[in-house]
This record gives sequence, structure tokens and C-alpha cells, in this order.
Amino acid sequence: MAYILLYLSLLNAVDGLFTFQGLQSGIIQEANPLMAALYSNSPVAFLTVKLCLSFLLLLLLACSGRLSRSKPAVILSLTACILYTMVLVLHGYWITSIF
Repeated sequence: MAYILLYLSLLNAVDGLFTFQGLQSGIIQEANPLMAALYSNSPVAFLTVKLCLSFLLLLLLACSGRLSRSKPAVILSLTACILYTMVLVLHGYWITSIF
């Protein structure tokens, strides 16, 4: 479970940086309405929130002793890893295909 949470934290941070760069350059749009509203109000706050969410996952990692024994938590985390990896690959493709 520790590796899963570490991977999710890394994915979220990289996705935040990719999304921020894509939004700044105007080649992508934020699909999440909450994050889009946050970005339109303050791009720096958008990036800060994304990185803080990654930090919160790392804090969860420090407390993951009981979670690691929970089968639903493992399944949910693995599903999130798979979906988030797919989203990150898609974002990377969009950004690199433009350049």
C-alpha cells in the first residue's frame, strides 16, 4: 500500500505540473469544474492546491498501517493508480504532440 500511495502522490504532482504548463500555454483546458474555477481565480493557487494534495497523500502514507490491511482501500488505490496513469499519459501525449 505504501508504494501505491507514493505513486499516487507522484502522479498527482506531475499531473499538476503538466496541467499547469498546458493551461499556461493555452494548449489544454481544465475539465474539472472546481479546478478550472480555482485556476481562473489564481493559477498559483491551482498549483498550490495540486501540490498540497500530493503532500496530503504522503501524510496518509505515514498513517497507512491500518489501511494496508484493508482490501477495499487497496483495490480503490490500485484503480486510482490505473486511471490516473491513463490520464497522465493522455496529458503528456497532448502536450508533446503540440510541440
